[in-house]
Amino acid sequence: MSRRPYSGAGWIFRAGLTRGFREIDIQPDGVAFGFIDLGDLSALPAHRSAFRRVIPAAYPGMPSSRYPALISHFYWFSHGIEAGDLVALVDDFRGDVYLGRASGPYEYRPARAPGFNFRPVLWTSMLPLTQVPAKCREHWRARTGLFPMGRILGAISSLEGDALIQAGPGLAGP
Repeated sequence: MSRRPYSGAGWIFRAGLTRGFREIDIQPDGVAFGFIDLGDLSALPAHRSAFRRVIPAAYPGMPSSRYPALISHFYWFSHGIEAGDLVALVDDFRGDVYLGRASGPYEYRPARAPGFNFRPVLWTSMLPLTQVPAKCREHWRARTGLFPMGRILGAISSLEGDALIQAGPGLAGP
């Protein structure tokens, strides 16, 4: 039995912009984190202390107030998400929410700019943000990055069946 860093089976990705590119981006076969200076996160032990050392060293000019959130994002991204977990990617730029299930372990893909840090996801559906319940939108409104669904897991998982577009393997178009 694995030790989960968070007692949830649902994760929300919401992109922000860093240096002119999206920190998080949807790919046809998963989701990519574009923080390129971190290197291969699978080389780090599954302990937050390792991330506490690496992130400030990789981004010394970043405000230290951002470090705790980034430590959590990358710890969960590389060691917390498990195959079968529900994943929602909120794309404010396109006005959509993509839903899927994590389909494999963290991968480091150095040849795939900007998404060096990658998590495979089988995208199952997509719907406009306007069709997402207000309590869900409020839950992620002031957040960017990766965070657990927590109290909205049930509401988000129910959207899988109600989505505008149901997709087979992979989601066409993102």
